[in-house]
Amino acid sequence: RLVDLRSELSLLVMASDGSKPILHDLTPLLEKKAGLRFQYDERLKEFKALKEKSLPKAGDQCTACNHKHSEDEANAELEQRQARLLLLKDECEDIKRDGYLLVSEIDQKTNENAVSTAAFEAERGHKIEAKQAEVDQLFAIVSGRATKLKMAEDLELQHEIYGETVTEREEKKADIQAVRNFMLQYAEMQVD
Repeated sequence: RLVDLRSELSLLVMASDGSKPILHDLTPLLEKKAGLRFQYDERLKEFKALKEKSLPKAGDQCTACNHKHSEDEANAELEQRQARLLLLKDECEDIKRDGYLLVSEIDQKTNENAVSTAAFEAERGHKIEAKQAEVDQLFAIVSGRATKLKMAEDLELQHEIYGETVTEREEKKADIQAVRNFMLQYAEMQVD
């Protein structure tokens, strides 16, 4: 069980168990933002080009077809250009508004991703702590058992030594008794 727990703990620590927090995919939003930026830049470029282009005046001659502009044509061109400039300005404002909304959504999803990641990491940290505590507890039990086994082995060795010592003592007692018996017989023989 201790080996299994250590394996689980190492998987949690290395995060190789395949679990990941569920996050929002920001790629489509970022691509949309880039597209909006491109559209805005194109409209702004066209707006500036139209604004810088000179307006024909009555009596001016067209360089392409050598046609002389009348006052009505010049006014029509002015009105057409002003309408186009106004349209481009409105489109730019719409794109900016969409961009601000998109940036707000991206920020919100980024914050949600950060919260999800933090919650995931906190939960993972709690799991790691719980596994580590269980590993420590089992390690203490295993160490205690190893100590008890060592003490049991020592106790067996001490019992062996004690048995040998008791046997030696009994042998020496028997030897002493034999010497006493001999001395008693020797004394009796001397008295006789």
